Amino acid sequence: SEVYREIEDPNWLSGFVSRQGNFIIDIRYSTEKTLKQVMLKFQVPVNIGDKNLIKSFSSYLGSGSFYSRDTRNIGDFRVQKVDDIFNIIIPLFQKYPILGTNGQKFAKFSRVADLIKNKAHLTVAGLEEIVRIKSSMKEKTDLCLTSTTENIGNQKVKSSVLRSDLKGSSSLGSYLAGLIEGDGHIAVHDKNSKSKVFRTKIIIVFNIHDKPLADKLSAQLKVG
Repeated sequence: SEVYREIEDPNWLSGFVSRQGNFIIDIRYSTEKTLKQVMLKFQVPVNIGDKNLIKSFSSYLGSGSFYSRDTRNIGDFRVQKVDDIFNIIIPLFQKYPILGTNGQKFAKFSRVADLIKNKAHLTVAGLEEIVRIKSSMKEKTDLCLTSTTENIGNQKVKSSVLRSDLKGSSSLGSYLAGLIEGDGHIAVHDKNSKSKVFRTKIIIVFNIHDKPLADKLSAQLKVG
């Protein structure tokens, strides 16, 4: 059975969200096509069976709920209360940054939050800017590359190349653990090999737009 674990290091969460987090800008209009509401949502897709993962998110953030989907065996952990977005989600990921394209999306998400705080979304110019930001966050995600690292546990990791605030191997290790849990696979042998020698591999699937992140990890770890 699944073992419940508390999230102990926010770097783990930033690593996980780098692959699985969604920052949503929801613009709602009335029937007269006039602005009704601009909502911000932080969302993470979760398998319905991963109840302990859902519990760990809620416990660590002190916010959020699980919403099931009708057609699939997955749901979403979601934070959407305005105060929680402003006071929990944005400060957390500003202090422990998300890398890759999700980091860029978070920056745009934060920009919209600033506009809402300043009531700019109630003006024509402000709403137009929010619409432009929302449109710029859309991208194709059907292309990906795979980064494979072997014997990662034997590597001496220095954090300065990857991210300046990851001070020491423990922080980087937590980030990588979150990244791997978010979109990684652990293989114990190579299916393409004719030999009977088993090899341990850690495989992380990246969006093609996150190739710079994959390259940084490879250079930092000196593997893959």
